[in-house]
Amino acid sequence: MQYCESFDGKQVNYYINEPFKLISSIAKEQQVIYLIDACVYEQHASLFENHPHILIPSGENSKCWDIIHSIIEQLLQFNANRQSLLVGVGGGVVGDITGFVAAIYMRGIEFGLVPTTLLSMVDASIGGKNGINFGEQKNLVGTFNLPSFILMDYSFLNSLPLDEFKNGFGEIIKYACLSDVRFFDMLFMHTIEDYQKDIHKIDALIQHCVSTKNKMVMADFKESHVRKLLNFGHTIGHAIEKAHSIPHGQAVGLGILYACKLSEVLRKFDPANTLKIKNLLQQYQLPTHIDFSNTLIDSIVRHDKKSNAVGIDFILLDAIGKPHIQNISIDQLKELIAASTL
Repeated sequence: MQYCESFDGKQVNYYINEPFKLISSIAKEQQVIYLIDACVYEQHASLFENHPHILIPSGENSKCWDIIHSIIEQLLQFNANRQSLLVGVGGGVVGDITGFVAAIYMRGIEFGLVPTTLLSMVDASIGGKNGINFGEQKNLVGTFNLPSFILMDYSFLNSLPLDEFKNGFGEIIKYACLSDVRFFDMLFMHTIEDYQKDIHKIDALIQHCVSTKNKMVMADFKESHVRKLLNFGHTIGHAIEKAHSIPHGQAVGLGILYACKLSEVLRKFDPANTLKIKNLLQQYQLPTHIDFSNTLIDSIVRHDKKSNAVGIDFILLDAIGKPHIQNISIDQLKELIAASTL
């Protein structure tokens, strides 16, 4: 199945459950160079036989200048030019790196994505934001750069470890809190195992998340207002991810709970709904408690891309399905976090 969306004047094609060889027909006469997560390559090396490829070490630490420098050196060895096509195969880290390299190499070349994790299928590969980390700051250096296509081959999920499935549900539950109560309630009716066993359920789940994100991206590609809502759970989540070195989806889940606690104080969010969200996170085997020291919050949040001279645009909830953007001073945010316990 194929469908397309238009963003900022560019059309992005999505291919659902088509053979991997489809890339060759998309590329036509272009030179295709694959940027592949090293762990994905170990399991699927035969897919890339006789194709130029560059391996990217798994993990967030790869989003750094040294890796970018290495990739560009290898692109030069492959004689990559402005007509070349980069294809990123992996999770969110590979997607970020591929989009960033494609934006800066020879002032911009075409790229596509093959997300292989649940998190990247529902969120990270969608919307054209990509970047690398700088010191403690996550994704501080980056671009808005849309892929020409996203190929979602669900067969990659067959080899996805359970922990990575859990990680994806951190972002999925984010969408449930932002979008509508029906989707939120629907998640309560299933488990991770249900989605692992039923491709139709996982297809419907992924397409709902993609559709929800695409609507916000189309309305606000450069993230000046409504797209900021997609950062629900991420401001504190990024700080937790950095301080405790835990996976992104788990950190987002914890960030969501902190955002709910702040919403109770600042937006009169019903504590019963905070408990509902906590129960949903637990149902999908995500952590709901952490001893979080906010010693890093000042340096991390102050340089967050949503911060300004007044404070930071923080995503709160008035109710499930009703998010709200509110500017909070850094000092007030630190006080609120210190007063909150999970």
